Amino acid sequence: MVTSSMTFFILGYQTQRRSWLFWAGFSLSILLLRLSASGASLLNLLIIILAFFAFQIWRWSYQFIVPTLVMMAIISQSLYFWLSSDASILFGAIGKDATLTGRTELWPLVIDKIWKHPWLGYGYGGFWQGWNGESADIWLAAAWTPNHPHNGYLALCLDLGLLGLGVFFLGFWRSYLRGFAWVRNSKTAFDIWPLTHMTYILLSSLTESNLMESNSLTWILYVAASLSVRM
Repeated sequence: MVTSSMTFFILGYQTQRRSWLFWAGFSLSILLLRLSASGASLLNLLIIILAFFAFQIWRWSYQFIVPTLVMMAIISQSLYFWLSSDASILFGAIGKDATLTGRTELWPLVIDKIWKHPWLGYGYGGFWQGWNGESADIWLAAAWTPNHPHNGYLALCLDLGLLGLGVFFLGFWRSYLRGFAWVRNSKTAFDIWPLTHMTYILLSSLTESNLMESNSLTWILYVAASLSVRM
């Protein structure tokens, strides 16, 4: 629904004819997000909408871009120090506890397993084999039965190791930088979509396993966005 919300938002923002249809789709997507009680997803959507407007700054002349980016950096740094001093404010706003619903207790267990096969991992889909594989140790220690580490970067390390994670980031940052060039040389809101989706990938992968996941719409759209900025 975050992807759906952002898609309808961009369509409604750019399109004048029958734009109310897109804004209705945006509103329904927000409603479904609220009903899902996913505070992290709502926070991600808010950040992506702010990023959408921030990306448009890249189209300004350089004499305005630099001071604006400096001001944004100062504000962001101030917010970071404020929230880091009392993280309970942020967690309370999204309806989470300090462990992110048990994620921060799960991640150290996963990292220990990563260091057993750090370079190439356990093979794609080779780690989470229930009680018959290495995942059994995590299930026993965590006292619950996750089927992924709830972190895309850790999931990629389990499957393909640090080398796989490094290759992913090389390709990702190349696409991300090309996305900025794409925005710089375009004029419509549609052309900002690749950057917004790749930003969503960065954010959502902190708490969900969306990277190279089988039958994942998020990953399919990432591939589409990466290819589109290379055209």
